[in-house]
Amino acid sequence: MRVAALISGGKDSCYNMMQCVAAGHQIVALANLRPAKNQVESDELDSYMYQTVGHQAIELFAKAMALPLYRQIIKGTSVETGRTYSRCEGDEVEDLYELLKYVKEKEEIDGVSVGAILSDYQRVRVENVCKRLDLQPLAYLWRQNQEDLLREMISSDIQAIIIKVAAFGLNPDKHLGKTLDQVESDLCELSKKYGVNICGEGGEYETFTLDCPLFKKKVIVDSSEVVLHSADAFAPVAYLRFLELHLEEKLTSPNKLFEINCSCETECNEDHIPVITEGNIQYEIPPPIWKSSHPPPLFQYSEKSECSVKSPSGYQWISCITASFLPSEQESIVDAAVEAFSSLQERI
Repeated sequence: MRVAALISGGKDSCYNMMQCVAAGHQIVALANLRPAKNQVESDELDSYMYQTVGHQAIELFAKAMALPLYRQIIKGTSVETGRTYSRCEGDEVEDLYELLKYVKEKEEIDGVSVGAILSDYQRVRVENVCKRLDLQPLAYLWRQNQEDLLREMISSDIQAIIIKVAAFGLNPDKHLGKTLDQVESDLCELSKKYGVNICGEGGEYETFTLDCPLFKKKVIVDSSEVVLHSADAFAPVAYLRFLELHLEEKLTSPNKLFEINCSCETECNEDHIPVITEGNIQYEIPPPIWKSSHPPPLFQYSEKSECSVKSPSGYQWISCITASFLPSEQESIVDAAVEAFSSLQERI
């Protein structure tokens, strides 16, 4: 699927792009909503939908990925703020509609990458826009456990820094400019004590990604300044304003981290699966016949499965357990999945 990625520059939109690529989709363009250049306090708009802090670096973000960037000025405001959304003139959601409509015309996209994790407000509005444009929203991070998700982002080599803090326990002097791995323990502790969203879904903090496996070059911050937005005694709101940045070549290939690591004790690939032996004896197990408890045409199973014997360490491969589903009022795709896994469980 040809996909345009909605980006704010933050970790979530970046990690969701990685999930899209891992799922076999092609990111062909980036899309971003930005404030007007002459707008007062344009660094931090009071928007329910869009992150604007760090917008000065979005063009470098796109250059780091070597992808075309489409940007739309945020002209509207949060007018329709209910649990549902319908087309509303003057609402900032319509700016998103105009942007994606233009991107679809130029890039012939089929889907949109969205880094939403928890906000139903954002989800409902993005779905509304995508439905009107006949686009498929791709939100792989939706409702995932935030502690696990943050850990995954860090282990996936997303180099993102905190560029805004707005929660009790987050200190501008201590946390601004820090990387995710440097603040992970603090975020986990604040979550347990005060219910802070570990991934910042409550607006507790914002991030900007300097490097990730999708980048061909990395972003370097040469200089920045701290802007105090609200001098609250308990939860001051402050953000970083980028002053000078540049791109730098990377030492490793951007595709290296997408190599699949096999759990086998010996190296293997699609063209070679090692024969498991014990001593000088090679085992051959006749493939069993699989029968479905559901009559056709609901499910169609392969008649045979193939498997190896277990290695001394307990590894075993099993193939050809498949199930295809034909839509029916009585059955669902879940039934097909359950049946296939039940067959696998019986075989093990």
